[in-house]
Amino acid sequence: MKHEQFQIVELEFNVLDTPNVQLIRGVGEKSQEGIKVPFQLCPGSSSEGQFAFNVDCATVPQKLRGTLTFMVATKQGSTHEKLDFKLPLPCSAFMIGSLYRRDRKSVV
Repeated sequence: MKHEQFQIVELEFNVLDTPNVQLIRGVGEKSQEGIKVPFQLCPGSSSEGQFAFNVDCATVPQKLRGTLTFMVATKQGSTHEKLDFKLPLPCSAFMIGSLYRRDRKSVV
C-alpha cells in the first residue's frame, strides 16, 4: 500500500488571552484573531515557530488554551483541520536561576 503524499498549509496559531497573559498579535489585530504561521510543512519535514506573549503577573500559574488550524492538501483536494491544545505556564517558567560560585560569598 502506498502512502499518500500531503502537505500542511495555511497554518494559523491562536491562544485565548487571560487577564494575566496575552498573545502579542500584529498591529490592529483583535484578540480573537490568530497569527498566520509563516511556513508550510511538506512530507518528511519539520519546522518550529516562536510566538511572543505579554505576561502581566508571573506569580500565578496559567494554563492557556489554544488552537492550531491548518489545511491538509493532497492530490485529491484539501481538508480543513483543527488541533486544540493547552499550554501550561507554571510560575517556575519565569524564574531566572544563578549558579553558585565558590569565589562569591552568599548572603543569607
